Amino acid sequence: MKSIILFISLLFSALSVFADTPSLEANQIVTPHEIFVGDTVFVQYVFRTPVDIFADSENTDGEFSLRSDFPIFASTVESENCTIKKITLTHTGLDYNLTITFVPWKPGVFAFREFDIQDILYYSGLSKSQKKKCTMKIAGVSVLSVSEKMHATLLQPPAAPILVPGTIYIVYALIAGAVLFLTAICFMLAHIKQVVSALKRLQVIMGYGRNARRAIKRAKKLLKNEEQSDCAFCAELQEITRAYLAYRFDRPFATYDTRELEAIFAEISDKTKVFAKKMRIEELIVLFKRTDYIRYAQGSLDSRLLPPSKHDAALLDGERAELAQTLCNAISFLERGGE
Repeated sequence: MKSIILFISLLFSALSVFADTPSLEANQIVTPHEIFVGDTVFVQYVFRTPVDIFADSENTDGEFSLRSDFPIFASTVESENCTIKKITLTHTGLDYNLTITFVPWKPGVFAFREFDIQDILYYSGLSKSQKKKCTMKIAGVSVLSVSEKMHATLLQPPAAPILVPGTIYIVYALIAGAVLFLTAICFMLAHIKQVVSALKRLQVIMGYGRNARRAIKRAKKLLKNEEQSDCAFCAELQEITRAYLAYRFDRPFATYDTRELEAIFAEISDKTKVFAKKMRIEELIVLFKRTDYIRYAQGSLDSRLLPPSKHDAALLDGERAELAQTLCNAISFLERGGE
């Protein structure tokens, strides 16, 4: 009789324990479908329970971040099996969604130990109660090795990295430069005649610039030689001017005498309507006439006429600088296109 009473009491105790345990409807979703070492894994433990696990806290429906250093998860981290990145709990009415984001570091079946949801809520400061409410049993997750992902069955020899870290932008720049270079080559081949003509024109223009700079440099250097006679100065100044004009107008100015130069300059003047350009050409004609007089009039009857300032076969004070400046001004004006 006593044994029957004891059995009945134990039966009622067991029933009372099961009555206190809430019914739990759970479903587990794991992404991605195939998991390899080093992948980021999302385990969603979706469950429904009539027990409000936030009943003793001020929290309402919404998403809550839980501490990833919860002892059960921390023990897994210490064993170097995985790294827990984030844990969240979403609460909507009677529905809950516990999401664990982690990265596995070892192949095999990976599983978390059982834990009660109330423990992690209390540990995260989201609940004031430690009363057990819902026990979580997360199913194991199969983690594959990298060799399975690459379908490699044999060990491969060590290889150098394909790209040095931080050089990807340099590679992109080189690719873009190569594309632009090939595009330019194709364009040049398609317009070869225009390209050759443009290159020749560019070469001529650059030659004009070198010719002008060389003439101005020689004129300034000549002006610094004060020991040179007036006759020698005028001869060298003419030689500088003739060399410049010969390249600039593609004519043999070195072989023309002054009378022929006048005809050539007159022809050049007639081809332009710019008054300032005509004036510069007239100044060059005057320069040639004046330097010719200094060179060839010494001892002549004209050089003895009065007043000496106008007829003496010698340069006046400051006239050297004036002649050199006349040449430099004409060169600068002609190189600007006579504008």
